[in-house]
Amino acid sequence: MSAARIISFLPSATEMAYALGLGDRLMGVTHECDFPPAAREKPVVVSSVLPVDRMSQQEIDAAVTQRLRDGLSLYQVDEPLVQSIAPDLIFLVSCEKQNGGREYRVLRANGKLALKGDSTLNECGHAAEGSANQEAFVVKIVESTLPVPPGSPMSASQFSSEELRVYRAADGKRLLSVHAAPPSMSRDGYALAPDVSQLAVMTREQIVVYSVPGK
Repeated sequence: MSAARIISFLPSATEMAYALGLGDRLMGVTHECDFPPAAREKPVVVSSVLPVDRMSQQEIDAAVTQRLRDGLSLYQVDEPLVQSIAPDLIFLVSCEKQNGGREYRVLRANGKLALKGDSTLNECGHAAEGSANQEAFVVKIVESTLPVPPGSPMSASQFSSEELRVYRAADGKRLLSVHAAPPSMSRDGYALAPDVSQLAVMTREQIVVYSVPGK
């Protein structure tokens, strides 16, 4: 399987990528991603539509309120740059301010939705990667022993387990779900066969190979 090419649409997702040892695979970030310092050297794929560095707080509040009232976005995506990076999948985690819930989405390279699901506060890291034949993709969810609210600091010592989910690309059907504990300290910890017939999962103690049904 070729190395994943990751782009981040959230500062918290950028921090997660570095915490999981995936900084060298991070190919694009937002204009707000400034931690760890190495993130500042990455290409910016998402930026603000407002020139906030030249605006007062009052002007920012008024402009934000107006754009939201008009149903317009506050951010813009550098589509040519995203296309040049050519990520197989884009993983997004969004927060619902009203109830504190989180939702994740896996997008295809063309921006179309491949998968959507709910994320709990015990899920402190996510990643997605497609198979070599583009017939399936794997979603990796790193789970914490304690809830991790958005913006809270975390460390690898909090990781309790990993869940690997294999989905069929054509319709998003889940084909396999595997829990691995204790989680591997490898940045991947798994490998999907090129023909999607098997998934190898590594923990700190062993490597287990699972058959993927109904591919």
